[in-house]
Amino acid sequence: MTFRHLTSILLASLWAFSGSTAIASSLDFATDQLESMAKVIGFNATDAPADGPQSSTTLSYKNSPVRIDISDGTVTHIGYDIFDDALRGGPNVAVFNFLERYALATDMPLKRDKPVNAMLAEDQITFEGGDFARLKRMAGQNLSISVNNQNGRRYRVCWETPDGQTEYAVSFPISYDLMHGTGMVENERRLLSDLTSHRITPVANDSVTRQRLLPTWNMNYYILPGNTYYTDALTSNKYYRLAVFDPSYQRKALDIIESTDNTVPADGKVDIPPGALVKNRAFELINNSGAYPIETMANLLTTGELDNDFILDIKHIGYDFDYKNISVPLNNAINYFRQKGCEVFFGISKHENGVYTAVVIFRNIPEGYCHTMRTTINEEDLNSGQGRIPARFTSYIPISKISSLFGENKR
Repeated sequence: MTFRHLTSILLASLWAFSGSTAIASSLDFATDQLESMAKVIGFNATDAPADGPQSSTTLSYKNSPVRIDISDGTVTHIGYDIFDDALRGGPNVAVFNFLERYALATDMPLKRDKPVNAMLAEDQITFEGGDFARLKRMAGQNLSISVNNQNGRRYRVCWETPDGQTEYAVSFPISYDLMHGTGMVENERRLLSDLTSHRITPVANDSVTRQRLLPTWNMNYYILPGNTYYTDALTSNKYYRLAVFDPSYQRKALDIIESTDNTVPADGKVDIPPGALVKNRAFELINNSGAYPIETMANLLTTGELDNDFILDIKHIGYDFDYKNISVPLNNAINYFRQKGCEVFFGISKHENGVYTAVVIFRNIPEGYCHTMRTTINEEDLNSGQGRIPARFTSYIPISKISSLFGENKR
């Protein structure tokens, strides 16, 4: 068993730590290892901030400060307090969490099959300018810290002096298991549990302006260009139309033709009285399965923002071909993956007898994994905005191995 596959110390669900208060049963843990670490350190309910969806607290272990992060009642991180908040607010929080947690875990009496040095070698963690024990001593030093993603395969975290010389550096593989201290069975168990319990939460969206949109030859049809993944047909594009809403006439959103004078088109299609001023203009996602079925499906399966009553029936293809079935509202599922930081790609692989087969990929570059989903959608269901969408789902595929899904050589 490697360090990344450490299991929890076997304890009862209601645990009493000698000399400390038992951990509050209301607190959840993002991983089994975090729960084990909390028990070792004696973290309990009185240590946890009472209010707010995001909070952190500091304890001590072996005379070193330990940071504990809590999000919506779940302990999401425990580790030596090495990196300051200014760094943690950026895009590399998963990297900093890993180093802090791993450094603390190696000091703890957690159950493991090999000595720490052997696990460091097996996990392919390398150092420059010192050993791993030096990591926790790097906190608070007047050094510049940089994080380099090396071709999607390894991270290199570097501490540099003011004149640009490397004082210390740590390098490790970009692996979800390693970075979270989990194994595939736990990852899948938690993923399916989280999906079934997830409630929609706000996700940062692109600010859609006319300057960012590409017009097409179709009237009132715009593309927000995204990225492509291995093939031009698999993209994260989004599709928009220009709509107006005039509250003085209690109108719903109306398609209009862009005009320079901001007046109502004189084509007889819009029944706002002549001369009325368009009060509000906005670009909204296309949701017109009759005229644009593929674009509607793309917006449906990548944004989670179109009103619908679809249920996603997921058949999860798990580790060692362990199949499990769950059903969740479509928008809840898409929101969950986006909330986890995934970029969503969509493409059509087949259209036959009114049935579309779509491929959806959820890619998380910072944590080095993809989820893949193959769905089928009936054209009649798409028109009605309701029904059940069967999906075959494979989770936590390393990005470095995703090319095999497209018949390409391993890169």
